[in-house]
Amino acid sequence: MQWNGTDNFGNLVMAESEARSKEPLEVDLVDMVGVVFHRHPDNVTFSIDVDFAQISAPSGLNVTHILNLPWIAERLESGEPAEALQAELTQALQSALKSQGREAAIQGPWED
Repeated sequence: MQWNGTDNFGNLVMAESEARSKEPLEVDLVDMVGVVFHRHPDNVTFSIDVDFAQISAPSGLNVTHILNLPWIAERLESGEPAEALQAELTQALQSALKSQGREAAIQGPWED
């Protein structure tokens, strides 16, 4: 997985997970935790937006990292309940944070 800037200043970087199962997804989430905390060491909140198949961070007013999750989008389209996918992603992200010795808030989609 590679993080790519969307502009010349690197204000927003995006990556796409190629994961097709839980284990590779967890590897990608560990990577995301590392790059987010490298740039934003404090007060990070991860937002899981199942409807858009994305995880973003570090805050609603300052999203600098977006991980696109096509596998999750496919599962949602096949009829899996959004609540179950949300719970699965939350658990996987909690595991990634723990493996890196990090703590962060995890929420659903950013609120307007």
